[in-house]
Amino acid sequence: MSGIEAAVADLRRLATSAQDAFRDDFDPDVLSRFVSDPVVPTLREALRDVSDRVLLSHRIEDPSEKDPGSPRAQYVQVVHYTSLRTTFHLLRSALQEEPDASLRLYDSEHTNDPEEGRFLFKALDLPPHHHWIATTTPSHAYLTSFLALSSEDQDERDFSDDLNFWRSYGRDGQGCSFRVWVPEGILQRVLYGTEAAAILRTDILEILDALDPIAGLHEEARRVLREALWDELGSIRYLYKHAAYSDEKEYRVVILQEKIKEEEIQFDLRGPPDSLRRYYEHPDLAATKLFERSGASITIGPDAPHKEDLWHSLDLIRRRAGLYGLEIRPSQIPYRST
Repeated sequence: MSGIEAAVADLRRLATSAQDAFRDDFDPDVLSRFVSDPVVPTLREALRDVSDRVLLSHRIEDPSEKDPGSPRAQYVQVVHYTSLRTTFHLLRSALQEEPDASLRLYDSEHTNDPEEGRFLFKALDLPPHHHWIATTTPSHAYLTSFLALSSEDQDERDFSDDLNFWRSYGRDGQGCSFRVWVPEGILQRVLYGTEAAAILRTDILEILDALDPIAGLHEEARRVLREALWDELGSIRYLYKHAAYSDEKEYRVVILQEKIKEEEIQFDLRGPPDSLRRYYEHPDLAATKLFERSGASITIGPDAPHKEDLWHSLDLIRRRAGLYGLEIRPSQIPYRST
């Protein structure tokens, strides 16, 4: 019997016990304590088995290049589009004028996808009697995105100088793209559309069916179960997106808010107060780690202002920072801003 099968069998036994114990009038607080322990620990065990298998399936596959330089940590080359401001901020850090600056992971509430963190529930397409698990307030996570190229993708197009990505993520051609090395272990592949959640749906339905007798007893029982369920699924809910985003071929670094110390959360003060964004700087995405390895590059956007002067400035910073493996290059794409 697999881990999830054993946990589901235990959930069914607990559901039978709950029906017997709470058949007539009962104190909701007593029910809540019963659900909290032993039901929730058993539920978490089943969900952990599901999420571990899902995370394994989201690992990066067939990267275009792997860096053989480190026997301890496998690095892969990825692409990230950003602004000129971020580019200079990170390069200044490499000069030690702003030490330890890293590529930022922003709060999940500030992405361009209105269904961020919520699409998984829709993709599961659960029958109505299981809709009690729906939540409108998913737990926060901190995210950043990359394009991780397979050898097949790399043969087809250069994603570090791509017209669609300049328009959508390269500040309408006025930003930069990075081709950099990151640890393979922190990347997770995003899957798109409802079909991607089909295997996950089977497991979730089996768990929810086992919980039905308990969930039907009282709203307090449903609340406790719902919180535990999404707490365990928090690690994967940000790895599913609508099929409309499938051209992004996105890989993510996702860190749940509860995994970050409160003092490590910082605030981007550059915008108006009503758009104040929180962010976290991941130590594995520090500027020197991103740019120090041979094969890293920065591509200047096709519509960036004063491109030649910008190239000379970035190249001077590169040389002064000792980043001799880093290439600074202009975009080769003809571009007209709209």
